[in-house]
Amino acid sequence: MILKILNICIISLTCLTYFTSAWPGGAGVCDVNKMKDSPHGAAYSPQNAGEFSINMTKLTSPKIKISVNGPKSVKGFLIYVQNDGGEHFGKFENTNPLFSFNVKGCDKQDQTNTLTHNSAVEKQLPLDFEWSPETDNANGTVQVVVVVSFAEWYKLDGQSISS
Repeated sequence: MILKILNICIISLTCLTYFTSAWPGGAGVCDVNKMKDSPHGAAYSPQNAGEFSINMTKLTSPKIKISVNGPKSVKGFLIYVQNDGGEHFGKFENTNPLFSFNVKGCDKQDQTNTLTHNSAVEKQLPLDFEWSPETDNANGTVQVVVVVSFAEWYKLDGQSISS
């Protein structure tokens, strides 16, 4: 009986450690489409993206301001721009101490082309990002996931971007 209780405690602690460390330090995936396979599970509401949206404004060429808007603050996010081949490209300027280029699974890519959160601190919206392509003529799709809580997250509709 004591052995069963000990096993249950060990399994519970292992699961707790796995789930609590899965998101507070940054996205656990490098691809928004793989988020559903993460410990978070299926998207909270895949039909409407929870009323979150992506807006873009051209800045001084070739820089583009990408804003994520929505009805709630978020604890986590993953953002990147991908080309037709599915590769992340371009460069984000990171001046926010709550943002990080340290994304799990993105080790082989340029670390400045994919951005995530580095803590579970609530982040008020809009989230503003400054992005620039590597060349003067770059077309791609902005990909974003926002995490409101461990069980509530949304994959936003990809937005075309051109510079």
